[in-house]
Amino acid sequence: MEVLQDDPGRRVVRIGDTVRRPWRPWTPTVHALLDHLRAVGFRYAPRAFGADREGREVLAYT
Repeated sequence: MEVLQDDPGRRVVRIGDTVRRPWRPWTPTVHALLDHLRAVGFRYAPRAFGADREGREVLAYT
């Protein structure tokens, strides 16, 4: 695990090929946008994987 940001309440870590960060109220909207961008061929948008067991947002680290 690599800590990318360690601010209180905003800890972001890299675990393998994923990034984990706190789930926020707007996270589902951001995931929908990322899914849409990938669907229309924008290959630079990270894949969103939902939440982990700790309730953090999980994104692909590319």
